[in-house]
Amino acid sequence: MRFRAVRLRTLGRFSAGDPWQGQRPTEFSIEEYVMMPQGATTAVNSQYCHRAGLRSETDGAQYMMPESLLELWRRGQIPAERLPVLTQTITPRLTQEDFNLVLHQDLVKLVLVPLAAVFAVVVGIGLFVPIEGHTMSAPAAIATGFGFAVLIGAIQWIVRQSGRTRRAEQMQWLLNANSGAVGAPPEGRTKGRVKMFAQMFAVLLGVSAIGIGGAWWWFEARGKSNEPEVSATTGEIVMPVEMLANQIPEGVSMLVMVPTTGEQVTVRIPPRTPEGTRLHLAGKGSPSPKGGRGDLYLKVHIHY
Repeated sequence: MRFRAVRLRTLGRFSAGDPWQGQRPTEFSIEEYVMMPQGATTAVNSQYCHRAGLRSETDGAQYMMPESLLELWRRGQIPAERLPVLTQTITPRLTQEDFNLVLHQDLVKLVLVPLAAVFAVVVGIGLFVPIEGHTMSAPAAIATGFGFAVLIGAIQWIVRQSGRTRRAEQMQWLLNANSGAVGAPPEGRTKGRVKMFAQMFAVLLGVSAIGIGGAWWWFEARGKSNEPEVSATTGEIVMPVEMLANQIPEGVSMLVMVPTTGEQVTVRIPPRTPEGTRLHLAGKGSPSPKGGRGDLYLKVHIHY
């Protein structure tokens, strides 16, 4: 989708020489714009991306202004009459992101609400959408949702912090340029992008390592949970058995092999048996140190 700047409101007016027209005296207005989809004619406040620019009242020409310069004008540190020449001077070193108005955005709407939505969606998928025939437990789904929210939040923080750092450097350079002092030039397009992507890659690498480690641990734990658990003190055995979800209403009978003797036993799982139910088979466990055999418990897992 392509976007265009649509004027939202006028922030101020002033007279100054127009550096794009050989310093011809010109009436300028400082305008706030909203980047709207191509074809839109009316700006909608608090939607899409906001920018600011200078508009010549003589010929209607519009020149986008970086947020760093707008912020200095708002603080009263640079007079309006200096905005045109400083805009022209710094523009060749700017990226499109430098024009976006982000310093005074509502963080609740911009960050917290989207992250809460990501968390809710991921948890919902984990709880209700089967993967390899299994849905996640509530703790696993919550942990996964939290992980996704942290990852996206970290990326948002990097992008936002990178933008704020660039704006601070640009503001210092603009103040120096306005006073005639010579200072180090602000970061250019290429260096700014490289720094931001390097920071994003570092966070992605770290979070991915944590995620892969967590996934490995989860699958290892699942694999171990499919093995019978034997108590060395009582001889009791807990062995998982699976039933299909469509067998829940009627229940099911199945042959189960006793792990210690190889004996096959017919077991009836009653209708509407919930996940995790244990069926008790007395005397079918391992030999007990106290004599006799322990009991066998069949732990029901529902396969979706």
